[in-house]
Amino acid sequence: MADLEWDRDFALEQSGDDEEMLAELLVLFRDSSASDLARINDALAAGKAAAELEKKGRAGDLSQGRELAAQLAALLTAFAERQ
Repeated sequence: MADLEWDRDFALEQSGDDEEMLAELLVLFRDSSASDLARINDALAAGKAAAELEKKGRAGDLSQGRELAAQLAALLTAFAERQ
């Protein structure tokens, strides 16, 4: 993974050289990033479940169709609730 490079001077400049505003923006970012990551993971899980359901359907294997569809529905519901 690439090292994170954060240019504080640039960020401060973008916040109008307002230290307090920059601090508030950083808190907002920190607080929202966990929920954003959870939403991304939910979307990826839903996409994986949908792809598996499609793959099995194309192969004519519907033996797990109801189970996979239920998993997909649960994932999509969880995703929608986090919106």
